[in-house]
Amino acid sequence: DDGATNHFTGEYFKLTADIYLNDVTNWESWDETTTGLNVWKPIQCFEGHFDGNGYAISGMYCVQKTTDKNQWGGYDWTPSLVGYAKDASFINLGLIEGFLYSEDNEASGICDILYSDYENSIYNCYNSMTIKAQEASGIVGILEGSGTVTGNSGPTHLTLVKECYNSGKITSTEGNAAGISACAEAKITDCYNTGEI
Repeated sequence: DDGATNHFTGEYFKLTADIYLNDVTNWESWDETTTGLNVWKPIQCFEGHFDGNGYAISGMYCVQKTTDKNQWGGYDWTPSLVGYAKDASFINLGLIEGFLYSEDNEASGICDILYSDYENSIYNCYNSMTIKAQEASGIVGILEGSGTVTGNSGPTHLTLVKECYNSGKITSTEGNAAGISACAEAKITDCYNTGEI
């Protein structure tokens, strides 16, 4: 479906096998000039629940150059599985053997932005793809919020990343680079990085 218009609100997805988006025989040689691959189109906004069920998405290739900004219906996008999330969850999911690149923007493995005004979580996920961008993150680019907000008045909002790791190469051409999140204001728990930064 068109990731620019369908936010998959309240829908649940569960993998029952690994997903291969490309032949990954020579994936380590992929860069921003590679041709002949299926190009991943990020879901602009995801409002559902994605359970990887211990499986992985392999062969993701997504390159954004300055001239590409309006190539998909004019919406602002960054290389990632999902552009931004609202009331969404991602669990038990791996992203492996892929390449993400942005010439003058961010690139992140799972999600570019987790908004603080909603209940979002990334749990038990990992990235081993190569990510290169102006600002680059292995799991989530911008993690908004102050963690858990509780009280007798008003709703409880929880934005967190827990038990995730990155083993992929993360390269920043100008801004921050991080295995988990390059810009984090919310809660990160029991996560680690072994990849080259």
